[in-house]
Amino acid sequence: MAGKTAVRLITLIWAAAFILLPLTSFPLVSELVGGSLVAPLSILLIGVLVVVWFVPYLWKGGKLPIQSLPLIAFAVIAVLPCLVSYFRIIPIFRDHNFSFNMLEGLLTLFIGIASYLLVAVWAGDSKNLGVALLWIHWGGVAVVLWSAVQ
Repeated sequence: MAGKTAVRLITLIWAAAFILLPLTSFPLVSELVGGSLVAPLSILLIGVLVVVWFVPYLWKGGKLPIQSLPLIAFAVIAVLPCLVSYFRIIPIFRDHNFSFNMLEGLLTLFIGIASYLLVAVWAGDSKNLGVALLWIHWGGVAVVLWSAVQ
C-alpha cells in the first residue's frame, strides 16, 4: 500500500510540475531566491522530485541517458573556473560579494541540469512522455484561459 501511495504522490508532483511550468513568476519562489524576476513555481516541485524520486532512482542503479554526457562534461568544465578563481586575487567592486555571485550562478546551472536529467530519465519511457506532454498542454490551456480573462 505504501508503494502505491508513493507512486501516486510522485505522479501528482510530476503533474503539478508540468502544469505549473508556464507560471514563470511566483512571489514565494521570488522571495526564496532573492527577488529574481524569473522564479517558476515548478522549481520547488522539481527539487522535491530530485530528493524523493531521482536520488533513490540513481541509488538503486538507475542509468542516465547517454545524451546527458555532454551536459555533465559542460557542468564539470563550468565548475572548474569557479574553483580555480579562489586562488586568484579579485579586486572588490563596490559591495559585490564574489562568492555569492558564483554560488548563484552554480545554483542556476545545477537547477538546469537537475531539471534536464530528471525529465530526460522520467520521460525516457514513451508512456511517461505522452503523459508529460498531456500535462504540459493542460498547463498551456490554463495560461491561455487566464490570459483571456485578463
